[in-house]
Amino acid sequence: MAKTVENQQEEPGFWGKLFTGDRALWTIIALMMVISILVVYSSTAKMVYQGASDTGTYSYMFKQIFFVMLGLGIILLVHKVDFDKYRAWAWLAYFGALGLTIAAYVPGIGIVVNGARRWIDLGFMTLQPSEILKVATILILAKQLGSRQQRIEKMDLLPPLEFWRWGRTWRRVKRTLVENTFPILGPVVGSCAVILPAHTSSAALLFLTCWIMLAIGRVRGRELMRLLFLAIAAAVLALGVLNIGRSDTAESRMDMWISTLFGSEKVAVQDLTDTQRSMIAIYNGGLTGKGAGQSIMRVELIHPECDYAFAFIVEEYGLLFAIVIMMLYLWIFYRCKVIFDGCASGFPSLLVLGLGLMITFQALIHILVTINFMPETGQPLPLISHGGSSMVSAALALGMVLGVSRALAEKTLDRPRGESLYEK
Repeated sequence: MAKTVENQQEEPGFWGKLFTGDRALWTIIALMMVISILVVYSSTAKMVYQGASDTGTYSYMFKQIFFVMLGLGIILLVHKVDFDKYRAWAWLAYFGALGLTIAAYVPGIGIVVNGARRWIDLGFMTLQPSEILKVATILILAKQLGSRQQRIEKMDLLPPLEFWRWGRTWRRVKRTLVENTFPILGPVVGSCAVILPAHTSSAALLFLTCWIMLAIGRVRGRELMRLLFLAIAAAVLALGVLNIGRSDTAESRMDMWISTLFGSEKVAVQDLTDTQRSMIAIYNGGLTGKGAGQSIMRVELIHPECDYAFAFIVEEYGLLFAIVIMMLYLWIFYRCKVIFDGCASGFPSLLVLGLGLMITFQALIHILVTINFMPETGQPLPLISHGGSSMVSAALALGMVLGVSRALAEKTLDRPRGESLYEK
């Protein structure tokens, strides 16, 4: 009888069965989604003041509520998928996201927003496929690294850079290219190359995340340095020499950042850059903020609800509340690290940490831009900034993280021999 009562007490209720996986991560997600609705509602008042909307600020709030509910639905769906399906569907997800990202460049399919063609109009929202491609690239890289853990510390990731000597050892070079370079680096290079023309900072963010995943995945330091050298050379060639994509925009933003950082000339109010206005917003906010709905700079900033959400949060709610926001992102990464430690197997471990790094890095870049530590990038604040694509990307990432944590809790996470990150 006692055992029966004990079993009844341990049986999870409806909400416990619905929201499975890491409970702390669910709490963070809920807090950020609520904050997102409040921030978007208050920051988009400028659209009404400037006559950009005749439906009032509630339209933006309801739209953000839709994005939040869409993101929540994606998380619930993805985290209930059996973990082995992540591995099985990795290539399908990658090529699907890659195809959509390429399609966004095609006139008639992709649309131009803010001077860049990287969106597809779905009717109910505009989708930026490159955001989904970032998640898919991390998924496929985790799969490729996980399956090679037994020999990864001894293998060459790249053939010798002295390509004129390949003829002497062509058989070994061919084996390296076919077995290691193309399967592991091919998806990363392909994604960065496709994303770069429309969104330089997203390509750089994705490469940095993947490079760190390679390091955690026990790729040799010599191989990592060679890859970094090639990546820098390719970026200089693409942006500085060939002027691919929005290289002019990237150059002008860099010049503006340097002049703002080191310049001492007085500038008229109407000539201030968005970053300068965001710093004014942060200064106005102080420790406790001006209060909800009392922001002054939201009318001056071009995208306070998206690209400069953090500055707007500081102005209205204060630096203390902004520190809470930063701690939530660090908490996300910490929970990913806890799940990473519990996995042991290469694929789920690298997947969880890679997705956690992507979200944390994006938040960090957003914050650094608002305080002029980096040139403008257009990176939204994950889970908080207004926009459907960013919400969908974060939801897919967090859904998979929660899916891994659910498999851990239910003891259904496979640990194939030879895939441990700790095996020698």
